[in-house]
Amino acid sequence: MFSWPSYPGRRAFSGESILAPVVQTVSTDLETLRQGLRRREAEQQQAIAVRCERAWVLARQAARVLKCEFGASRVMLYGSLLRPGQFHLRSDVDLAAWAVRDYFRAVSRLLDLDPEIEVNLVEYEPASPGLQAAIEREGMELWPAAKPWRRASARL
Repeated sequence: MFSWPSYPGRRAFSGESILAPVVQTVSTDLETLRQGLRRREAEQQQAIAVRCERAWVLARQAARVLKCEFGASRVMLYGSLLRPGQFHLRSDVDLAAWAVRDYFRAVSRLLDLDPEIEVNLVEYEPASPGLQAAIEREGMELWPAAKPWRRASARL
């Protein structure tokens, strides 16, 4: 049977005694990583909440612009802003409008409202029947001014 030679200062092999500092270091590094990930997630959620609030303000402002400057008879919000779980840091504001005069000028004006959040405008009348149905089913009327909790599908 083989055995390691004995010499002064040599310790007997013990996996725990040799690996203990490595395991401790890895454990500490993993905890530091977990804390960093939790902090980053909290910061990202805060940034999403701030952007979401800013997008709501923008949506209301855009509805006023469409009514007052471009004669829209009705404006509805649809898309990820109405579904907070789907709203993210690159989400935009999706609006549908009825009877907008000078559509391209209206789009240009809406894009100038906020340099960081894009506004997508759909003319309701020429939109596809599928998109019209989705807007009516899932959208929320912004103009004429609706109660903030009232969605189009909840109208009587």
